Amino acid sequence: MTARPLIIALLVSTVACVTGCTTAYRNGQLCKDKLIATYPVSEPLLSYEVPRVSYQGARVVAGGTFPVQITQLVPPSGKPGSVATLKVITVRTDAAVECTFDGTTMQTFRWLTPAKFAAVYEEVKPAD
Repeated sequence: MTARPLIIALLVSTVACVTGCTTAYRNGQLCKDKLIATYPVSEPLLSYEVPRVSYQGARVVAGGTFPVQITQLVPPSGKPGSVATLKVITVRTDAAVECTFDGTTMQTFRWLTPAKFAAVYEEVKPAD
């Protein structure tokens, strides 16, 4: 009869530990979902990365990269009569958002980069 309270205590503590561990993963997924929802459809396709989560999921940074084409000036080759040319190259640009949580409730959301998104999407705080 004395084993029953011990087993119940072990089960309760295991469930409590596992529940606390999953909060960070849940918050990371919520932040990534918000990133996807606010990423403009008119922009190139975004490649996602694993969200970076702080201790107990209180702060999450989710991000990825997207391709951007830029024009680069290629200097002349050094041969007589050669001229500089323009070359179009594709570079990867970072995109990231930051979310803060109180438990599993999102408190703030804001774009960190690129600057054009950060200017459009101001930090969102919950209504009081």
